[in-house]
Amino acid sequence: MVSQFCSPSAAFALITYGALACGTAMATPVGPAAPSSASYLANFSASCNPDWSGCVGNEAGYPTATVVSILKPRSGQYPFTVRGVGYTLWEDGWMLNASMAHEVVVWVQSDVKVPDANPIVLEQFSVAAEARQPFGTYSFNHILTTPITLEPGERLYVGVQLAADDDSAMCLVYCSDSNWSAPDEDYWSDQDWQTYIWDELDNFGIYYNLRIWARG
Repeated sequence: MVSQFCSPSAAFALITYGALACGTAMATPVGPAAPSSASYLANFSASCNPDWSGCVGNEAGYPTATVVSILKPRSGQYPFTVRGVGYTLWEDGWMLNASMAHEVVVWVQSDVKVPDANPIVLEQFSVAAEARQPFGTYSFNHILTTPITLEPGERLYVGVQLAADDDSAMCLVYCSDSNWSAPDEDYWSDQDWQTYIWDELDNFGIYYNLRIWARG
């Protein structure tokens, strides 16, 4: 398993795979390719307008929670081989903390949309805590130990643990882009890992998609 922590751009940095030297600031946004690209799965548009998720019930002091995005290849993309997953967190130097230790899990389900309460995890990443970073958005790239091939009717589920303490909490970026929103593709649970009890993010008033993606 390979995990990379990348610094933000002056505005909103999109991660690129392979070309980016993580840990260096980026002056202009780069990758991933637009979700229409055959190389990526994502529920947000290339023109993502970043906003913060409000931590979705996981405010400071709340027990650790989990969010998951459901990523489905488009027509003609099957079979799709996933080689990496990624997501973007907010950092404001105060309550929104992108430097906390957390876990990431990846699994596959057939075309039954609601995430399993006890999924069979195919890959898990442990991200170590870092020193607090300057204000901005920070993207994480995790390369799978063994690529996962999605066959017709299968979806990829990428779960990110939302760590919290008495003073701060992890918050994922979502894309408030009025031209793009895949409904009911993001879920939240107040459990850190299994057994999960899932609720759709739009029930919390968040009608746009989290900035979580998979790469082929």
